[in-house]
Formats: sequence, C-alpha cells, structure tokens
Amino acid sequence: MQQPSFFQKCLTKIWDTYSKDVGKSLIHLGAVGWLFGALAQVGALAFNKKIDKEEKNFLFPQEIADGVINVGLYYTICQGIKTFADKCVDKGKFIPKNVNEAFEKLLANKHFFSTQEQSQIFANKKNITETLSAVTDSSFIKNLAPAVRDFITNEIKPAAAKMSGWKNGVGTLATFGASVLACNIITPYARNIVASKIQSMTGKKTYYDYKAYGKICSFSQSKTFSKFKI
Repeated sequence: MQQPSFFQKCLTKIWDTYSKDVGKSLIHLGAVGWLFGALAQVGALAFNKKIDKEEKNFLFPQEIADGVINVGLYYTICQGIKTFADKCVDKGKFIPKNVNEAFEKLLANKHFFSTQEQSQIFANKKNITETLSAVTDSSFIKNLAPAVRDFITNEIKPAAAKMSGWKNGVGTLATFGASVLACNIITPYARNIVASKIQSMTGKKTYYDYKAYGKICSFSQSKTFSKFKI
C-alpha cells in the first residue's frame, strides 16, 4: 500500500485543524497576510533607490511599527472576540433549542453510566461542547451496554453534530465582525497615535512623500479595468 507523501500529510493535518474551526483559519490567514504585507513594504522601501539614506533611517522604524500594530492588534482583537464567542456557546448562553434539550436529557439519565463513566463525561460541567463530544466518542460508546449505546446514538449524537456546526458558525461570524473592527477602526486609530508620537519626537513628516520619491512599487493596469471610470 502506497504511503501518503509528506505534502499529503501536511494537507490532511491542515484540513483536520481548520475544517472544524473556520474562524481560527481566518484569524491565522489574516495575520499572515498582514505580516507579509508589512515585510513587502519594508523590503520595497529598502530597495527603492530614489529614497536617500537619511529618509530611509526615518521611514524604516515607522513601517516596522505599522507592521507590528497591524499584525498584533488584528490577531489579539480577533482571537479575543472569537474566544469570548466560543465560551458563550460552550456554556450554553446561546445554543439551538434541540441541543439544549438533548443535553438536559443526558443530565436526566446520568444513572445510565457508572461513576467512572460519569466523571469522564462530566469532567467539565460548564462546557456543553466537551460533554457532548466526550459522550459520543467512538472509543467511549463501544464499551457501553447496547441500550445505553442506542440512547446516545439516537438522542445525543445528532445534537453533538449540530453543536459542532453551530459553534463553528458562531466563531466564524465573530471573527468576521472582529476583523472589521480591528482593520477599519482600532488599527488605523492606533497607527495614527504612533505616527503622531514619531512626528513629535523627530520633527519630521510621518508619511511617505510619493511626489518626491515616486511609488515604491507599481503594477500595470489591465486594459479591462482601465475601461471603467469611477
């Protein structure tokens, strides 16, 4: 039997990690995008021969500060809001009605399980997601009596699947909202404060003078887009 390649293993690992948590993938991809954008800006600044050395010595710290602010605030704000949303779902603050009913039914039938099994299922009583995941785990179900196994399969397993998708959706929406807040409101405001501080300390302008030095990089516009006049 042919063994999967290293690349295939990596793709499988990525899929297993992010398919059940799209919000996490958006946060990581967004942060990486901000990081590469900052590196590209600094690199383009370094290779632009139209900018003199003294001006570069001033612009480099500014661009690096902008990059740190962009990446740092985007990640921390998005991750913080998503974590809060995930905890609200885990604690049952807002979950589908049928999931809540299934969880209540599970609590009402705790006597189906031994003391050891109960401690394994309800190790974290405040986390409904973990409880449903633990009781529907295949390695756990196979050791149960047939009647109990049927109860979990018919009553609890559909609710666990619904809960997983619900949490994924809530986390994704929270991440979208947080990214808008971070990119369009908080991050620009923070950059303006830092730029103002740099200006007050150096007495120099805190923006790149395109008229004096030209564009850092430019791309030819497609003839298709050149037809549109806005």
